[in-house]
Amino acid sequence: MKVGKLDWYRNDELSHDEGYTTHLIAEEASTIIEDQATEKPLFLYVPFNAVHAPYGVPDSYTEPYANLSKTRQKMAGLIATVDEAVGQVIGALEKKGVLDNTLILFCSDNGGVSPGRYADNLPLRAGKGTIYEGGVRVCSFATWPGVIPEGIHVSEPIHIVDLYPTLVTLAGGTSNQKLPLDGMDVWPVLTKGAKSPHDAILLAGNSTDELAVRMGDWKLLVNPSDKDAEEGGDENSSGEKVELYNLADDVSEQHDLSSQFPERVQQMQARLEEFTKDAVTGEKLHSKRRPKRKAAYEKKAK
Repeated sequence: MKVGKLDWYRNDELSHDEGYTTHLIAEEASTIIEDQATEKPLFLYVPFNAVHAPYGVPDSYTEPYANLSKTRQKMAGLIATVDEAVGQVIGALEKKGVLDNTLILFCSDNGGVSPGRYADNLPLRAGKGTIYEGGVRVCSFATWPGVIPEGIHVSEPIHIVDLYPTLVTLAGGTSNQKLPLDGMDVWPVLTKGAKSPHDAILLAGNSTDELAVRMGDWKLLVNPSDKDAEEGGDENSSGEKVELYNLADDVSEQHDLSSQFPERVQQMQARLEEFTKDAVTGEKLHSKRRPKRKAAYEKKAK
């Protein structure tokens, strides 16, 4: 979104709805719930603009946090708008009489931005855009009365890509398709305390060469970027910077163990290569799109 430019659509058509985006999205979601036939299944994806740049929020939401810095006031106010909006959607489900028959999943998309200024990710290291835990480990919850046990804490590593095959399986479908999926069905993890089905999880940063792989409690980072961190890490034979951490003992990722466990580094690098060998890199992706874009521009020019 570019500040000052209309970037609001309904059914792919520009819309001139007036109001604060978080409020508008909550109202739209609530209306969809109200209009839905109770006997008909509903999948509703509700991504709020908050909490995100340009960090615009009505003054009434920042006033309760006058004791914080200006940037932290905005962040707290934005979170308050999301809390209110989620409550509105829950209220719509309750009013419709379907709350007890609804699976609700809530998840952030990345760690807090600019730690120390806007966010506080401690004890996790760094923040949004990095492959350190402060950038990739986020809060999430799932609730479904009578189906998911109350008050349990899931410490097994799962990934956002797991939601698709999990939901498809729950809906009675199959996740078998032509191309393999990155995600896996994690319903037993959420409901029965099962172990994560992943033997490894791939994590990616802002650049194509900034990658990490987690295997159990171990995490290998390749070319990590953290401008606030002290220079460190060993280089492998390819000249890449690598760091190795045991998250069970060092969730803050302060003690690089790559020089102490070279065999583990090699093992995890091999697993990382398996993940990336079939990946579409940014350049390949752009090259595939470029002819279509060029044709579109030429057509527009005519």
